[in-house]
Amino acid sequence: MKKFLKNIILNNIVKILIVYQKNLESKEFVFNSYIDQTIYFEIDYLVKLIKEKKREDEKNGI
Repeated sequence: MKKFLKNIILNNIVKILIVYQKNLESKEFVFNSYIDQTIYFEIDYLVKLIKEKKREDEKNGI
């Protein structure tokens, strides 16, 4: 069961992060705290890294 959940999360991590980010974004960039702002931009950075890694893997045939 643990392995199954891990695979689901790993396969959908970008979607999960984007949904969470949109939840923060719905406040129209009026962040209630520094932590919200930091989390928003960290998620944005992580999504970009994950997408870049997937493109590299597809390019290399992995």
